[in-house]
Amino acid sequence: MKKVVVVTLTLAVCAGFLYVASAQEKAVQQEEKKPMPFELNATEWEVTLTSVVEGEAKPEIKPDTLTFESGKFVSQEFERRGYEPASFAVALKGKKTVWTSALRKASEVVYWRGDFRDKAMRGMVSVQKVDGTLVKDYSFIGKMVKGSLKEVVPVEEMPVEEAQEVTTPAGEETLASQEPVEQQEAAPQEVKKEKKAKETKQETKKEKKKGLFF
Repeated sequence: MKKVVVVTLTLAVCAGFLYVASAQEKAVQQEEKKPMPFELNATEWEVTLTSVVEGEAKPEIKPDTLTFESGKFVSQEFERRGYEPASFAVALKGKKTVWTSALRKASEVVYWRGDFRDKAMRGMVSVQKVDGTLVKDYSFIGKMVKGSLKEVVPVEEMPVEEAQEVTTPAGEETLASQEPVEQQEAAPQEVKKEKKAKETKQETKKEKKKGLFF
C-alpha cells in the first residue's frame, strides 16, 4: 500500500513539473511571437467622411481617398482644400493597428486618428484652428483598395563594438591606433638622448679627475 502511495505521489510531482515547464515554454513562445503593427506604406484606402456636429439637421458626407506612400499621408479631399501631405505614425492597440497624422495649412490643422484590422478602416478627423478652436469633426469608415498589409519589421540596435568596427573606414587608422605607434617610435629616441647625456656626464667626471692627478 505504501509503495502505491509513493508511486502516486512521484507521478503527481512529475506531472506538476511537466505542467510548469510546458507553461513556461508557452510563455516564451508567446513572447517571441509578439505581434507587431501593420505597415501602411504603399496602400490606398477609399473612405467616406461624415460630419459630426451637434444639432446638425443633415450631416455633411464626402468621399475621400487616403494614400500612404514613402512615409507620407495624403487626403485627396483635404489636399484639394490646401492642406499639405504629412508624416504619419503607427502603433499596435490590442489586435488593431492605430495610425495618427496631422495635415496643416496656414491657419488650420486637421488631426487624423484611425484604426484598421484586415482591410477595414475607421476613425475620426478633427479640423481646428491653429489656436485650438474647433471648426468641425468628422468620422470616417472605408476599406483598402490598393496595396497589401505587412507587419512592421522591428529594427535591432547594433552593439556598440560592432558599430565602431563598421563605421571605421577600411584602410584608415583611428587616432587610438596611431597613438601607440607614435609612442613606440618616440621611445627609442628618448632612450638614446638619456644614454648620451649619461655618457657626457661620465666623460666630464673623468676629465675632472685627470685634472686633479696630473
